[in-house]
Amino acid sequence: PTTGASLGVNALPGCVPLDIFGEGTLTAEMVNFLTVPTFSTTDIEESRIAGFVRGNIMELPAGPLAAVVGFEWRESRAEFRVDNEQRTGNIYGFNAVQDQGGTISVSELYGELSLPLVRDLPFAKYIGVDLGYRYSDYSSVGGLDTYKIGLEWEALDWLKFRTVYNSAVRAPSVFELYQNGDQGFATFIDPCMIQGGQAPSAQIAAFCALQTPGIDYSTGLTQNNTQTEAFAFGNPNLKPESAKTFTIGAVFQPDFFPIGNLRATVDYYDIEITDIIASLGVGYWIEQCYDSLSLTSAACQRVQRDTVTGQMDFVNTSRTNGGFYRTKGVDTQIDWSLNLEDYGMPGRLRVNELFTYVDELNFDGDDTVGYGYSSIGGANFDWKSVLSVTYDIADWTIFARWSHTPKLKDPVFTNAFDDTEYEMPAASYVDLSARWNVTDDFQLTAFIGNLFDKEAPQTPIGVYNGQANTDTQLYYPGLLGRTFSISARARF
Repeated sequence: PTTGASLGVNALPGCVPLDIFGEGTLTAEMVNFLTVPTFSTTDIEESRIAGFVRGNIMELPAGPLAAVVGFEWRESRAEFRVDNEQRTGNIYGFNAVQDQGGTISVSELYGELSLPLVRDLPFAKYIGVDLGYRYSDYSSVGGLDTYKIGLEWEALDWLKFRTVYNSAVRAPSVFELYQNGDQGFATFIDPCMIQGGQAPSAQIAAFCALQTPGIDYSTGLTQNNTQTEAFAFGNPNLKPESAKTFTIGAVFQPDFFPIGNLRATVDYYDIEITDIIASLGVGYWIEQCYDSLSLTSAACQRVQRDTVTGQMDFVNTSRTNGGFYRTKGVDTQIDWSLNLEDYGMPGRLRVNELFTYVDELNFDGDDTVGYGYSSIGGANFDWKSVLSVTYDIADWTIFARWSHTPKLKDPVFTNAFDDTEYEMPAASYVDLSARWNVTDDFQLTAFIGNLFDKEAPQTPIGVYNGQANTDTQLYYPGLLGRTFSISARARF
């Protein structure tokens, strides 16, 4: 319609014309017309019955043989409900979501054994083995076995070694099993359309015509949109994820440290997870459908075309077990404290350093260590440091924390157009807080986040994968800038 003309029957009920240009042009009436009240409700209910018996079975030369046996029954019910506005996608900028819910129950039997082997010998203050076994019977995936084997060796009063091998599982969640068709929009390539200037092969064109009778694909149609609507569903036939974990480490706590008290731990870990529950997206189902060339195949049942235009209409996606994950690395923690009163000064100083080195982070055969993907869980650092310093004096505690993640490689744009290697800048932020114990039952805390007001950098991969031209997870403090808060805690 021409400017200022009535929309007539096309107008929404209660339509209020808007003036979006200029400051203060939206009236309360206009804002009320744009506002959509909406709500969602999540109910999670868990019932649990458990019991155990523990005690010493017998006395051994190195100490008592201790055991615990027990049982546990749990039933978890989860339900997520939305109103009609969310169910129909009637909120600008948000996709439609659906009600979903389900119930999972599990019955478990377990036992653990602590077996002392050696005690009070040279370079063997204590050596012992820990064993554990658990059988779980899930209503969703059936019976599962898990176990652990651990060894502890206290060589000296100030030096201890430890290692554990663990077999673990994770049963699929209610959401993974019963997701009910949440809306999304995924990028895709339509094999029935012209791609790279070429029409589909005669075989593909003939199959596409079977999907939408009366439409000729042989001369080539143009794909109108790079995205198609997708509806995500759970899979009630999912299997559990399986994990094998191995850790070995040392605890160093000398009583002869010259200044203050020192405690350090170093642990190597190797974790492998198979049958990871992963989404099968739009691209997977389209590829499977046009490889099968069968209208009755499971994949082609999920791929639906508009029978009038021949364009892709929507794809129903799902989940499966099939992912693989492995990570290896070293975690180090150092704690040092000093009573300053021993040196004629008030208070106590505490320093804590957490340092993580990642040697491998493998997803389905691709090692992603040192790369940043600007998505949830996408900052795959090769090392990270978090240093905390605390000063206690009288009723006050002053706390400072410096977290630092080094530069990460950009996996998309590096060498994409030339030999340039793009990097995501390091993420380095300092927080500061002060806590005052006014009384034994009342406490005040002041906090400054991102003390030096560092901004989140714009990155090429952030433009490609993110919605803020940056990695909103890695640089989250920089999105908000310097923040302040004051909180109170009372005990009655």
